[in-house]
Amino acid sequence: MLQITECIIELFQVPQKQADEYANDLDSKIICVIGLGGLKMSYSVSLNMKLDTNNIHNCKEIIDLLIKSGWNVQRDGKITFLPLNDDDMFEWTTSKISLNDFIKLVDEKEHMKELVGVELYWENTDIGGHLLMSDNRNFLFVLNINTKYIEEKIKIPNYNWYAERIIPYIEQEYHIIEYNFEYTY
Repeated sequence: MLQITECIIELFQVPQKQADEYANDLDSKIICVIGLGGLKMSYSVSLNMKLDTNNIHNCKEIIDLLIKSGWNVQRDGKITFLPLNDDDMFEWTTSKISLNDFIKLVDEKEHMKELVGVELYWENTDIGGHLLMSDNRNFLFVLNINTKYIEEKIKIPNYNWYAERIIPYIEQEYHIIEYNFEYTY
């Protein structure tokens, strides 16, 4: 079995000194283990969460909680979301829609048992992702908009940065049964 440092050097083509620094980081160790199967051209990264069903909640409450914690749904006065009757085609729509009208759309999609999706950005940055909710218990946050990395050059996502800005706020209101980060090549 490869040592973590050797794995980092092999996967990310970085010098020994830089690999030693990354080897001390838990996120690097996780990516190294995941990457042993071979580095491929595309990947996706997400935070997946499952909430306790004993608490009554809905998609708009989760969105509202994330907005109150510093995430924004509006960008230049527009919201990017999955439209009604999308049929899981992921045809993201950007529209100059009010927050109230968007929340009504979320209610309608949830009532019709459709996948709810919205683009979120952290405060006044370009860092964001897509929040996807299939029901009032499971949701995921896809880290796909100007992803925050531990080191840009080797593309190791900074999981802690996202966890600190999502998990504590959700836990203030709801019991999280489980969560995990998924990094798929």
